[in-house]
Order: sequence, then structure tokens, then C-alpha cells
Amino acid sequence: MSNIWKDIRENNDIKDILDKYSYFHDSCIGHIEYVSGAKVDKEDNMGCEDSESFKLNITFQSQIIKKSLEMQFSGLRRINLIGYRENYFCDIFSCYLALYKGYIIWADNDCFNPDSPCENVLLDEDMASFIVADSLRWRFIDG
Repeated sequence: MSNIWKDIRENNDIKDILDKYSYFHDSCIGHIEYVSGAKVDKEDNMGCEDSESFKLNITFQSQIIKKSLEMQFSGLRRINLIGYRENYFCDIFSCYLALYKGYIIWADNDCFNPDSPCENVLLDEDMASFIVADSLRWRFIDG
């Protein structure tokens, strides 16, 4: 199994990952790791690196595709993560993945509207997890 990173640069790259991961149908988020570019140095000065140092790695598991998918968002601009909800399963039925106004956007629902991503109120039933970043790459991993 190849674990080589593949970059998303154009719509054909998006179609490729969606085809290979069954449009995220019957998948779930298994693990998320966020690394910011912020740090405190030895002199207690707080600093921030460039946008590329803000990274989000997210691992998906699928009932259909018997391998895990790792996506790495660089230049992370925003993440809206929906955790546990009563009377809901954790599975993703479809996703939104698009190049939009110079960013890459992923959401856990193909009806996601990037022009109004947060019309819902706190703990509303129709909330969506979504990620906005400068770039995205992906790979299949063991597990």
C-alpha cells in the first residue's frame, strides 16, 4: 500500500480522491491532530511562523474502503468540528470538497454552503464540520 502524499491542486485531483474514497460515504473521522505555528521561545517571546506551519492532519476510516485516509491541511484558516450529538451516528454519508476563492474546503455534508457556513445556532441539529485551508494533500495509510 502506497503512503505517498498526493496534492490537491485542481478539480481532477478532487475527483480522484472522491472516487478512490467512495465520496466519503460510510466513513468517519477517526483522529485529528492540529499543529499551530505559534510558539514561545527561550526569552518568552511569543511568535508565529508562516501560514504553512498551521497544519491539521485528519484520519478517516471507512466501512466501504478497507484502508484509512489521512488528509493534511496546510495553512489552516478555520476548522469547525462537530463532536458528539445525541441520537446521531458518527458516520459521514457524503462530503463537500472544493477549491473555492483560493482555498480548499472540506465539509462532512455535500450540501455545505461555503458562502454561509455558520447559519446554525449553537448545538443545532444541522451543524456541519468543515475545514478551510490554503492547501491539501492526502494519502492512504495502514489501519
